Amino acid sequence: MIGFLVGIIAGIVSLFVLSKFASLITSVNGSMSTMIKGALMGILQFLIIVLVLVAVAFLAKTDLIWAATGIVAAMIIGAIIKYVIFSRKQKATGEKNG
Repeated sequence: MIGFLVGIIAGIVSLFVLSKFASLITSVNGSMSTMIKGALMGILQFLIIVLVLVAVAFLAKTDLIWAATGIVAAMIIGAIIKYVIFSRKQKATGEKNG
C-alpha cells in the first residue's frame, strides 16, 4: 500500500509540472527561453513518472500496480479540482465585469 501513497505524491507533483509545462508552452511571450523552459518541464514531467515507477519496481515489486494507480488517480482528480476552481474564478470574474 506504500506504493499507492508514493503514486499519489508523484501524481500531484507530475500534475503541477504538467500545468507549468502547459502554461509555458501556450504563453503569449513565446521567447526562446520560455520555449526551452517549457520543453524542460515536459521532459521533467515524463521523467518523474518513469523514475517513480522504476524505483517502485525495484524496491517493492508488488506495489507497482498501486503506484501506477495512485499516479493516475492523483492526476485525474487533481485536474478535475483545478478545472472546477478555474471555472469558478472565471464565473466570478465574469459576473463582476458583466
